[in-house]
Amino acid sequence: MKKLGFIFLFMALLFTGYSQSDTLYLKGNKKIPCKITEIGEAEIKYKTPDNLDGPVYVVSLSKVYKYTLAIGTSVLVTPDELSVENQHTEILNSRSVIKIHPFSFVNNQISVAYEQVIKMGTNLDVELGYINNGIMPGTAGSNFYTSSGKTAPLNGFYLKPGVKFLLGQDYSLKGMKYAHPLKGRFLRLDLVFSYMNYQNVAGTISQTYSSSPVPPFTQTITTTTRNSDINVLGYGGMINYGRQFILGNIMTFEYFVGVGVTGQSYSYNNSTTETNTYVYDPYSPVYYPQYYGSDDAKYISNYHAFFRIPEVGLSGIFGLRLGFIVPEKKPMPKVD
Repeated sequence: MKKLGFIFLFMALLFTGYSQSDTLYLKGNKKIPCKITEIGEAEIKYKTPDNLDGPVYVVSLSKVYKYTLAIGTSVLVTPDELSVENQHTEILNSRSVIKIHPFSFVNNQISVAYEQVIKMGTNLDVELGYINNGIMPGTAGSNFYTSSGKTAPLNGFYLKPGVKFLLGQDYSLKGMKYAHPLKGRFLRLDLVFSYMNYQNVAGTISQTYSSSPVPPFTQTITTTTRNSDINVLGYGGMINYGRQFILGNIMTFEYFVGVGVTGQSYSYNNSTTETNTYVYDPYSPVYYPQYYGSDDAKYISNYHAFFRIPEVGLSGIFGLRLGFIVPEKKPMPKVD
């Protein structure tokens, strides 16, 4: 009977101790009975109620949504809206973004990119673009025309696989907590590949002239013209500097500039030539193919993935990208 009495007394004291302890309520429905020893700006320190002389435990205030004191006071923890950490808590585990160039159509291309965190401070960034000068015909800016004088159709694509290195990270002032692996200043190293196909380009490879000695001084022009597709391959490497921001926990905004070294190769898929004679009357002018020379393709400068100075190999790039953060995949609840 005495043993049973001691057990009941021990249980009563234990229950009394727990009932008079403080309680932490963590995000994720976890509850910790404890004795709170200190409440700071960034963390709460506590001890376990059964070992008040034992070690002090620390929990980040951002993980606590409420705590209750033994005296009955209950405090709801309100996130600090000025804290960088708390701004992105909802998406802290979201590690990938799908991006677009909102103004790429001005350059006759449609672009999409994907960024994925590989490890803290290092992200994979891959961009793919489709090229077609029919997207914005008024801004084609082509030096190539068909035999009828129209802009030569252009199709192609570009690919830029790259690795992004964050230059330090953004931290909150309280506790120096890491904010988000998609946010901050960066250097990005890209490989660049671009393929473009100009269709049915009329290139005059030779011309002869003869003029009448009397008015209206007409001029006879004999041309040898090659009508061919031109295939252009651009390649090289770029280094970019930029910064990325997180907007409303759902989007990213990024700006960047870059320079690099690139090369090109080109080929014609048709060597057929034709000879035509045109009579140029200054009072009634008619169209005849422009003179490009036999190496016209080497003067192509815009590879759409980057801008290249012809025959030099120096390239530059700049851009703005908007991204949509891919939500974190949450595990399915277990069904018993």
